[in-house]
Amino acid sequence: MLIIDGLHDLFVNFLHLRARRNWKPEGYRILLQMFFAAVLAYLLIWLLALPIIWDTPWNLPIRLYTDTFGPFSRLLKLQPVLLERSRFEEPSNMWRIILWPSDSFIGSWQDSYFGLWNWVMTSLINGPGYYIRLKAWLVGCACCGAVAVVAASISQTLQSNGKYFEPYVFSVTRRMYTVWVKWTPESLLFLEQLFHARELGRKLSPAVLAEMDEYEELEAQKELLQLDGSTHVIGRAAEDSDPGEDSTLVRQR
Repeated sequence: MLIIDGLHDLFVNFLHLRARRNWKPEGYRILLQMFFAAVLAYLLIWLLALPIIWDTPWNLPIRLYTDTFGPFSRLLKLQPVLLERSRFEEPSNMWRIILWPSDSFIGSWQDSYFGLWNWVMTSLINGPGYYIRLKAWLVGCACCGAVAVVAASISQTLQSNGKYFEPYVFSVTRRMYTVWVKWTPESLLFLEQLFHARELGRKLSPAVLAEMDEYEELEAQKELLQLDGSTHVIGRAAEDSDPGEDSTLVRQR
């Protein structure tokens, strides 16, 4: 499986993390953990947004689309999805809280963005001729590029001032990881995480400890073989060297 092989290249070959010899179950463990982490992150976002949207978590993706672009019927009919101020001004719309009046400075910028979006979407789908569609596509790419430049600038600014917030971020992520490896079932953790769990004081089952001991023994045997091989290479190099050169150097001295 391509995804499993890619995870092996990333976690084992690039990051050099410890893993079981049978990689396929390890890859599925990583995918399962990524799925659980995505679900937990989604639930956290839902809890933070709950005072604003006040809706169930399973209905949030649908609500997010309909409040932004309108009913799904337009998408199914291949009609352009538009940003309309009248929709955002409805009392039940989740974006109403960040919508500014049209006569304000920020509101005028919002209306300009709505108009640009609507023109690009309408031209791409219903544009009269390929020239207008190409022009709309180029404008859309330019807007995406501008957003990417702004995001890169923000990222660079955060990195240059990282000393102010990096300790806090690292502390939070370290605590979250500690809770994860100490309380997640052993069957869902790959070998590197099991070693970390043991270092953090978690009591592991005898079967898992046996797997860890077997891995350490195999790694020790590999190191011994590499050491013997390097010693053998050095010995062969010494034997192949010309003894006459050494005697000549001694006479010169």
